[in-house]
Amino acid sequence: MRICKRAAVLLLLLLWCLSVAASAAVTTDYVLDDGEKRPIPRPYVPVRTLSVTASTGRSLNAPQDLFLAPSGDLVVADTGNNRIVALAADRKSAKALSTFRNGDKTETLNAPRNVFVTADGIYYIADTGNKRVLVADGDGNVLRILGKPDSDLFGANTEFKPRDLVVTSAGTVYVLVEGVYQGAVIFSPDGEFAGFYGSNKVEVSLSLLADFFWKNFMTSAQKSRMRRYVPVQYSSIQIDSEDFVYLTTEAASSPSERVRKLNPLGQNILRSSSNDKLFFGDTGTFQRQGETYETALTAIDVIDGKYITVLDRSRSRIFQYNQEYDLLTVFGCSGSLEGAFTEPVGLCGVGNNVFVLDAQRNAITVFELTPYGETLHTAIDIYTDGRYQDSLPYWYEILKYNSLSVLANRGIGKALYQVGESEKAVEYFEKCNDTDGNSSAYGDIRKAGIRANFYAIALGLALLIVAGWLCKKFRVFPRLLRRSRERRKGA
Repeated sequence: MRICKRAAVLLLLLLWCLSVAASAAVTTDYVLDDGEKRPIPRPYVPVRTLSVTASTGRSLNAPQDLFLAPSGDLVVADTGNNRIVALAADRKSAKALSTFRNGDKTETLNAPRNVFVTADGIYYIADTGNKRVLVADGDGNVLRILGKPDSDLFGANTEFKPRDLVVTSAGTVYVLVEGVYQGAVIFSPDGEFAGFYGSNKVEVSLSLLADFFWKNFMTSAQKSRMRRYVPVQYSSIQIDSEDFVYLTTEAASSPSERVRKLNPLGQNILRSSSNDKLFFGDTGTFQRQGETYETALTAIDVIDGKYITVLDRSRSRIFQYNQEYDLLTVFGCSGSLEGAFTEPVGLCGVGNNVFVLDAQRNAITVFELTPYGETLHTAIDIYTDGRYQDSLPYWYEILKYNSLSVLANRGIGKALYQVGESEKAVEYFEKCNDTDGNSSAYGDIRKAGIRANFYAIALGLALLIVAGWLCKKFRVFPRLLRRSRERRKGA
């Protein structure tokens, strides 16, 4: 009997430990405040896992990319199975594309790494193993094949192994190619090579500076044996509805360079709305199995054209930012429980959902906004639309969830400032230590004070001028001075 009781106690203890571990595995949501991690309510929670096995006859095999088509289909580059899988918008059925008709020939895929689907249903597939981009319709008919550019600008010994791509509304294709450091390879809508886009910069380091110095004293043979310094390669690419291109860099020298937003000219236009320096990803490094890792952003999506959502593959975490580049949340972690990842490789989102692809688990995890997350997004959307007064109730609601929310306090401060209530705005700017907002609000308060007392100040100045003129006209001061001297003499 005692043995049974002890076994029952041990079993309950084990179950409790497992529940705590499960909770710890998924409740890691936080934001960064001056480099410190601050816990926040959970904006997203995992709700289910999607599978394609029933519809396609086999599970995913080491998939590498996930794309949300304009039709609502979830399209997966099923790399290990040499196919593209499109999960229907209702998430109940799926179709697989593995063979394609090219006139009298049949084309097959070889380790496709990425896929992009246009509004008219055209598939652009980074067919990495076959060293090409295959363009086809949804029925599997080949429309065009983009291969290695025949140009002196593209190295003769460089292989054309595409690993990520996007297509503009005009049909221009930007392709990230393994081993190509000049930026994305550009193909015109007609399929012609048109150069490179958004070239990254060479990262300056001590070793680079040292090598640059020693080159002055080396022979040509010695120089040829030195390491080559090339720009940091982009790790992923995405495009929004206005044809702005977003790129991530896995190993940037600065957190501000981990994400870029390029205009059609290839210029980075990411600018903070405040004097704060842009910061993408996490702080510091961490240890895993004796190895040191830091943030490695390898996938990006702009959900509904508003929320920049990036994947940190090294930490298995997802970072989400608004269009002012404020960090809204960090969620996700490594593990095998619900809401955790083993090898996350891709993400996309729409509306209330974020979809994350795991290459090792061969599954798609669906995250959904919580009531807190919905309130946060609503507050941001309304404020961004310029309806500052209407956004206030939602910001106040967020403070009920988290009274220390920097984002909510700043949002209230900005909204109050925009509707002319600068004195109230100061209170909230001070709570979140927003010096820029404080300065602007105090400036308006000073201006308001001057405007409110303008007539009194103007009248005072006028009286002083008139008094000065009268004193000068009737020689008041000389008379007073003469009388003072006469009194001193009489004394």
